[in-house]
Amino acid sequence: MTVDHVLARTTPKPPPENPEAEASLLGAVLIDPTVYENVVRGRIAPASLSREQHRLILGAVERVESRMAAEALASIFDAFVAAVKRTPVTAA
Repeated sequence: MTVDHVLARTTPKPPPENPEAEASLLGAVLIDPTVYENVVRGRIAPASLSREQHRLILGAVERVESRMAAEALASIFDAFVAAVKRTPVTAA
């Protein structure tokens, strides 16, 4: 048994990436804020998303929700724009 074989068996696989599903979920959250509470909250963290843009959007949604602000599209958009200004987006 080689070291490479042992590492291959013991190293966890990264989760599969599905940017289209992430975008669909984020779109559903922005259209219907109850989706965040019923589906996303406590189950999906920004860090678990595959695209930086998706992580920024979900992070903005979480910040708005944690401040107990109305989850209006304008509030989420404002939080997202502020996050983009603070964090440079790199190419995927």
